[in-house]
Amino acid sequence: MSGIEMFLFVLVQILLQLFIDILIILFLKRLKSGSKVPPTMASAALKNNKRVAGTRV
Repeated sequence: MSGIEMFLFVLVQILLQLFIDILIILFLKRLKSGSKVPPTMASAALKNNKRVAGTRV
C-alpha cells in the first residue's frame, strides 16, 4: 500500500513540475515576442527557474 502511495506522490510531483515548466516556457515566449530579449537570456532564465523549482520540491 505504501509503495502505491509513494508512486502516486512521485507521479503528482512530476506532473506539477511539467505544468510549471510549460507555464514558464509560455511566459518566456510571450516575453520574447513582446520585447527584444536575446534567446540566450531566455534559455538561461528557463534553466534557473527549473533549478529553483527542482530544489523547492
